[in-house]
Amino acid sequence: MGKMIDITGCKFGRWTVKELDIARNNKNKHFNLYWICECECGTIRSVLGYRLKKGDSQSCGCLQRELTVKKMGDLTGRTFGRWTVKELDIARNNENKSSNMYWICECECGTIKSVSGYALKNGGSQSCGCLRREQTGKKKIDITGLTFGRWTVKELDIARNNENRPHNYIRYWICECECGTIKSVSGYALRSGVSKSCGCLRRDRAKQRNIRSGKSLDTRQKLYKELETYLYDETNIAEKIPSDNAFGSFGVSFDTANNNWVASITVREKVYCKAYKTFSGAIRWRQKMEELLCEPVMAEFSESRMMK
Repeated sequence: MGKMIDITGCKFGRWTVKELDIARNNKNKHFNLYWICECECGTIRSVLGYRLKKGDSQSCGCLQRELTVKKMGDLTGRTFGRWTVKELDIARNNENKSSNMYWICECECGTIKSVSGYALKNGGSQSCGCLRREQTGKKKIDITGLTFGRWTVKELDIARNNENRPHNYIRYWICECECGTIKSVSGYALRSGVSKSCGCLRRDRAKQRNIRSGKSLDTRQKLYKELETYLYDETNIAEKIPSDNAFGSFGVSFDTANNNWVASITVREKVYCKAYKTFSGAIRWRQKMEELLCEPVMAEFSESRMMK
C-alpha cells in the first residue's frame, strides 16, 4: 500500500480541500479516501480523492449549471407562451442533479411556478394549464335540454366542475330523471350511454324479466302462489292425495326408528310436527293444525285476491 498524500488546503476546480473525512473513510472498505471539501458557492461535501485529482469533480454542480445558463442564455424577462420568466430557481437547481435549469415563471393568470428551461424553449410548457382549459372549453358542446335515456339535462353543474378543476375536460351536468330524481352526471356518461337513468330503468327491466319468467320479487305473492298450487283449491285443503302416499292422509308418516306416527305441517316456511303412538292421534292433530294455521292464511289469501 502506497503512502497517503495529504492534499489538505489544495484546490481542485472550485473545490478547496479542508480535511480528511475520517468518519466516512472508517466505513469505506476500499483504498480510495474521502476528503471534506468546500465549493466556492459555500457548499460542503465529501469527495473522493481520485475524482479530485482526475478532474471528474470540479464543483458541487454550480459550475455545470452556470455553463448551461451561458449555453442556454439568461431567460430572465423573456416570454414563452403565457409564461414570463422572473428569475433563476436557485433552490430547485441546487436540489436538481441534472444539467436542466429551472426558472421561476409567472403565468398571465397570475400563477407562479418553477419551469424547466428546456420546456420553455421547445414549447413543451406554454402556461400553467389555463391555456389548455380555455382551448378545450371552446370545443365543449352545450347539451342543456337534451334527453339521454330517462335523463333530461337541466344545466351545467358549476360547483362540481370547479371542484374537478385538474380534470376540467370532464364536465358534469345537473339532470332530472323521469321518476323525479335529480343528480349530477358526467357528460361522457350521458353521451356514451353509460348512464340512462338514476337506476329506476334497471329496476323496471328486472321486474319485467321476473314477470315473464313467472317469478316475483314479492315474497308474499310467491307464498300465495305456492299455497294456491300445492295446498289449496282456493278455499279448502286439497283432497287429492299424492300417489306415493302409503297411509292415505296428508302430513302423516311412520317413524320406523322410534316406532311412532309423526304428523307435520308447513306454513309460511315454518315446520310444525308432533309424534303419536297411534295413527288416529296423528291425524286428529294434523286436522286441528290445519284449522288453526291454514285457515287464517287462506282468509288473507282470499281477501288479497278479491282486492286484485
